[in-house]
Amino acid sequence: MIGVLALPQRWALLPDVDPRRLVRCPWLTYGLVQTTVAIDRLRAWFGRGGLDAQPPASSLVRYIGDTEMAAAVRDALDRIAPAARDYVIRHAIVIGVGWSSAGWTGGRLPDHRVCIVVSGRSRDATCIRGIALHEMAHTWLESVEESPALSSVEDAVDLRGAVERRARILAAEWSAR
Repeated sequence: MIGVLALPQRWALLPDVDPRRLVRCPWLTYGLVQTTVAIDRLRAWFGRGGLDAQPPASSLVRYIGDTEMAAAVRDALDRIAPAARDYVIRHAIVIGVGWSSAGWTGGRLPDHRVCIVVSGRSRDATCIRGIALHEMAHTWLESVEESPALSSVEDAVDLRGAVERRARILAAEWSAR
């Protein structure tokens, strides 16, 4: 289990934030700050006054897809740290597929949003919530670039190489900590 950061560790990560205010962040865990991308996002959230703002309601998440899954996705969003919740609501769209539909075709995603796809194949709300939590963590922790459309098998091989390079970069970043 990933533990809560002690106050000195919180202050070391967020030196511009009054330590007395950081006491109000029991959700500030090691898991939330595993990457430099996440640390930068957390600093930006504090800089925008996120601690003082009302946490965004999970009902604000952009969700499309199987309606049977929407409640589990919103439940997952309610369980994540306020900074990550705010980021997902501002930057992502969640697509639920596999419960009552086998797939779908749609237009472009609005506002260049990060796409989180959640499978409803299990038809189990607890399982769907867990998948949504996992994918939301990726959205918070990683820098997701726009993915080019794949037009051939060669493009898919190139994409695999890019994913492998990204994995090596993340592993090196994690090792440096």
